[in-house]
Amino acid sequence: MKVLALGALAVASGAGTSKDFPPGWNGLARTPPMGWRSWNAFGNRITQDMMMDAAHALAAKNRTVRGWKGEVSLCDLGYCSVGVDEGWEGCGAGVNKTQHDAAGIPTIDDQFPDTAKMVDGIHALDLAAGWYLNGCKCGEHVELEQNYAGDITSTHKFNFDGVKIDGCGKQLNMTLYAALMRDSGKNYTIENCHWGDCTDSDDSSCPTKDWCPFNWYRTSGDINAGATSWLSNLQTTTRFQDYDAPLSVPGCWAYPDMLEVGRVAEPAPGAGPSWNRAHFGAWCIVSAPLILGLELTDENLTPILDVIGNKEAVAVNQAWAGHPGMLVQTIVAPPQPFDPAGPTTVPSSAGSDFDTEDGAGIGSARGDDQSSGAANIRTGGPGGTGLVRIGTGLVGAGHAIAGLSMQFRYSAGYTPGAGEQKAAPVVKVQILDMATSAVLATVFTSPPLGKYSYDHFTQYSPPIVVKAAGLHIPTDKPVIIALSVANNQRNLQIPVDDKANGFAVSVTWAAPAAGAAPHVGLAPYHGGGFHGQGQLWAKPQPKGGAAALLINQSPDPIADFVLDFSALNLTAGQAYTVRDIWEQKDVGTATGAHNLTVPAYDSAFVLLTPA
Repeated sequence: MKVLALGALAVASGAGTSKDFPPGWNGLARTPPMGWRSWNAFGNRITQDMMMDAAHALAAKNRTVRGWKGEVSLCDLGYCSVGVDEGWEGCGAGVNKTQHDAAGIPTIDDQFPDTAKMVDGIHALDLAAGWYLNGCKCGEHVELEQNYAGDITSTHKFNFDGVKIDGCGKQLNMTLYAALMRDSGKNYTIENCHWGDCTDSDDSSCPTKDWCPFNWYRTSGDINAGATSWLSNLQTTTRFQDYDAPLSVPGCWAYPDMLEVGRVAEPAPGAGPSWNRAHFGAWCIVSAPLILGLELTDENLTPILDVIGNKEAVAVNQAWAGHPGMLVQTIVAPPQPFDPAGPTTVPSSAGSDFDTEDGAGIGSARGDDQSSGAANIRTGGPGGTGLVRIGTGLVGAGHAIAGLSMQFRYSAGYTPGAGEQKAAPVVKVQILDMATSAVLATVFTSPPLGKYSYDHFTQYSPPIVVKAAGLHIPTDKPVIIALSVANNQRNLQIPVDDKANGFAVSVTWAAPAAGAAPHVGLAPYHGGGFHGQGQLWAKPQPKGGAAALLINQSPDPIADFVLDFSALNLTAGQAYTVRDIWEQKDVGTATGAHNLTVPAYDSAFVLLTPA
């Protein structure tokens, strides 16, 4: 096989230094891409046969969807790309037990006996085929120029239409990859999956105004099916949504990861359908690529077809009127009062009671007599420090926290091999300023937690009990309790004990200061890296209109929220037709404002068009 030459190396000197790859340089992905990719459904357990099953599921005209005539395919709805993710690599089959041979050509697992035939089969269904490079199953530990060239030589030979480039191996130079693709004689869509890490080098996950050698780029860590993961990932798009000069633009889209629609855990009993729909609306309102991630079975698809096939929601996503969409407002509910004379219980018994940052996340795991397994806190990767905020904030002028008690269990990362030493994780319990995350006090530091490993799992650890007294932490401004987990060379999984009493977090109070407020409040805090009851997002639409999405991430309704048209930069005095996108019907005409009511864990999605 002829390997592409490496003459492109001259352009790969640093992010922002090459003018060869401005946003939209290859003319592809002028609208946010749509399709399906294998990772969320199958992880690295994917096979060539499973890929073809997915392709046939996308192409089959056997779906009935609201707003569409007759039976349609997922491709008819817009989902016309099928992408393989982690799992195709021939781990250890390359030179010196690597994944590339001596010429830099990637080796392929036996589960993919004929990659070219697979791609031909996908094309025969009028679908695009996506590949995956620089993966995590057996990422290369040494950066070699020949491996870049070999990756694109194979991409070209197999006739793939696009690639996702992960951040696990050492082939991280996005400019070089783009140059090799350009020199191959074919354009490819390119996904930068470097997890939202912005650097000054060619490995950056983030574009600049004149450097974007990819077509969409991850703004976040991996999404998962936990109740709050998608909402947390959504927040990572805001840094690319400057009103005057956004960095998410046609051909260079901000991407908070694949859709988990159809897989998102319900945040409260019965709230699964509305919460999954809110997730889809959120990706639409910020112009994120719409890449399905569920297994494409009839059982999985039927409950969500009217969501992912909503023509009007997808039209908002695909439209371009100069801006990708942005966060407009956070809706903060008033504090809930409680009596400071007694202990205060902080919510900690559901996945939605936690917010995770810095690599931490919430997914599912093993259950036992104390945990159903529906919510499990993963504290991030080895070497990182994950942050887990617990429950609601606490606020009360003239009051101070005097004591704190709680407990948690764990299982630790992979057991070190014989003779191998790996530093175990350490957990600190801290009280943070809720607005700034400044550490006000560290009230507990655990010993290294490594005895109970999840690769040799028999049980979670016994409770790690925390008791702190003699504190005096003022709550004139809202504060919040958090776990700071230094993963060191392993990491932790912490079950949310929803069958028991959660983390059993209890706070006691010091004697109030003279003139203190008669009560202390639980400041609303509902996951996702922000506090508040809900968020308003909006996106300009062609012909002077706008779409608005109001997300309620709380267990209480948002009633009669005033959608102020001036906050959407709409024309003063202009009447607008208000259309309910979820219901696909007009609901009236309004000038200046329109009231919205949103049930718990739901959303309102409206289109405002000049009347």
